[in-house]
Amino acid sequence: MTVGLLYVATGKYTLFWKDFYITAKKFLFPDVPKRFFVFTDLPEVYGEDTNSDITRINIEHREWPYNTLLRFEIFEQNLSLFENCDYLLFYNANTFFADTIQPEEILPTEDENYLVVLSNNDLYNIDRDKYTYDRNPLSLAYIPYGQGTRYYRGCFNGGRTPEFIKLIQTCKANTEQDLKAGIIALWHDESHLNKYLLNKKIKIVGTEYGKPEEWRKPKKAKVYYVDKKKVFGSDELKKFKNTPRVNPLIRFSKKIMRKIIP
Repeated sequence: MTVGLLYVATGKYTLFWKDFYITAKKFLFPDVPKRFFVFTDLPEVYGEDTNSDITRINIEHREWPYNTLLRFEIFEQNLSLFENCDYLLFYNANTFFADTIQPEEILPTEDENYLVVLSNNDLYNIDRDKYTYDRNPLSLAYIPYGQGTRYYRGCFNGGRTPEFIKLIQTCKANTEQDLKAGIIALWHDESHLNKYLLNKKIKIVGTEYGKPEEWRKPKKAKVYYVDKKKVFGSDELKKFKNTPRVNPLIRFSKKIMRKIIP
């Protein structure tokens, strides 16, 4: 079995690559062959000159939110690279591993449709109508109120290669169609991921396998996400709060449609 790790880091996010690579090699499936696919704007990444398990794919750095929104497009353009991988796992750039993870802990089985996603519902018992799904009925990421059982995080997802490629292709096509209509889903790739997984039976892993460093719970985790404020500063992250979602015409239509469609 070979597991492919999909890693996107451009601009300032390239700072995280070294720690991700070193800790993933040590703790993630120690006895399983892994291949690291690094999508980056760097001309060279740590370790590639001495380690044959790293494949660097050059991409351009896009401004927020397109660097994350177009993630599925980047993967879809490079599907041939993944042919020899049995499983594909995507991790956010600021991920680091802190304890050993064996394959049976997170790799999905046939009963789980060979897909795995992170959810933090294990910490928060929230009314599903308060989930931050995309509620714009004009978007292909739209999930109506009253639907959905969990909220899935975009920072970790994956699965057996054929099933995950289908996810990539569908989310890429939906994102592309939205953009042609002038629509950007609320939480970008994460919104399209939640729509794709709606009502699907999948393997769900909890916060132990993806804990933001600044969160208090759980006390101990096997996977952490570095607090980006410590690295970039709070001013750098303010731009994330003011992302345009849709063009003015679509925004007006959204307000009207909310009164018609729940």
